[in-house]
Amino acid sequence: KQFENRLLLLQSLNENYSGNFPAAIRMLEDALNTVAKNEVTDVLDLQLSLAVFHFQQNELRKVQQIIKTFSGSDAWYEKKKGTEWAIKKNLVEILLHVELEHTDYVLSRLSSFKRRYKKQLTELSEERVLVFLGFVERFLYEPGYLTSDELVSQADFLFQWRPQREEDLFVMSFYAWLKAKMEKRKVYAVTLEL
Repeated sequence: KQFENRLLLLQSLNENYSGNFPAAIRMLEDALNTVAKNEVTDVLDLQLSLAVFHFQQNELRKVQQIIKTFSGSDAWYEKKKGTEWAIKKNLVEILLHVELEHTDYVLSRLSSFKRRYKKQLTELSEERVLVFLGFVERFLYEPGYLTSDELVSQADFLFQWRPQREEDLFVMSFYAWLKAKMEKRKVYAVTLEL
C-alpha cells in the first residue's frame, strides 16, 4: 500500500513513453480521483506527470487547470519534493505560457527562475537547463530563431545529454518541445523518437 502510488506513477510513465498516452492519462486521472489528499508528495508527482502528458498532447487548458492547483511557494515545493521537482514544475509552467503566448509573463518568470535557481543548477551540473531557457528566451524575441538553419544544426550539440540509462524523462520531454518547434512537428512524436 505504501508504494502503490509510486508504482502507478511508474506504470503511467511507462505507458506514456511507450506510445500509449491515453492509458497513461487515464491511469493518473483515476488515481488522482481516489488518492488520499494527505499523501501530498504522491499527489504532486501524479499531478506534475499528468500536466506533462497533457502538454505533450497540446491540451493546454488541462495543463493550465493542473498548474493552478500548485498554489504553494517554490520554497514549500522544494521542502516537500526537492529542488529538482520545483525546477520541473516551473519549466512546465513556463512552457505552458510560451504556448499560450503570454510573453510578458514568461519573461518575468524566466527572470525570477534564473535568479532563484541559477546557483543550484550549476551545483547540480544542470547548466543545460539554462541553455534551454536561453533558447526559449530568444524564441520569445525572435520566433523564427528556432527554425533557423544555424540553430537546427547546432541544437543537439549545445544540449548536453547524459548516458541514456541515466537521462531524466522530463528533461527529454522539455528538449522534445524545443526540437518539435525547430522541426515544426508534434511534441509527443518527437518525444517518443528521443
